[in-house]
Amino acid sequence: MERIIDHLIEHEIIDREESDLYLYGFKQLKIIVYHLVTYMAIAYCYHEIRLLLVFLAFFIPLRSYAGGYHARSQLTCFLVSVTTIICVLSILKMNGIGIRYYQIVAIASYAIIAILAPRENENKPYEGDDKQVYRKRSLLILNMDALIAIGMIGLEFEKLFTCMSFALFLIASLLIIDWAAKNLQRLTRPQKTD
Repeated sequence: MERIIDHLIEHEIIDREESDLYLYGFKQLKIIVYHLVTYMAIAYCYHEIRLLLVFLAFFIPLRSYAGGYHARSQLTCFLVSVTTIICVLSILKMNGIGIRYYQIVAIASYAIIAILAPRENENKPYEGDDKQVYRKRSLLILNMDALIAIGMIGLEFEKLFTCMSFALFLIASLLIIDWAAKNLQRLTRPQKTD
């Protein structure tokens, strides 16, 4: 990574003062690529690459703005993410649950996300009007997802709707976990006495 940054500085593509920012960005990109390659390998084993792509198309944009619980370490994040993908693909493969269940899950998840989003992350604290911007964007994405979901149901794309339902459910769950953890932390913190 450092060699790439040095090359970009040497060819005056980036300024030396910004090298730390670019190094961080490249490291984050590398982590994202590891995640995606692992997810694709898992989906390939399940013969469900299309469903993984649909799931991620709904999950990633909304999760980016809605926030919620984040693992403290990159390894924990990776392991939880991989386990989640395996669980989602396994359940989709079984497909023994009726569409009505997924509709209820999607509606309940929609309500939870609409109420709790966005949730600030200690690794990425809000600055200025970030909270309002993230709220507007998360609600916009959520409402677009809802319209797409209605279309999926109307066109009888049940498997794709199920993927979207899982994405909303996971985001709602992460928001609830974050909300509960922060409220529990606030309740158990010793009170200051004057």
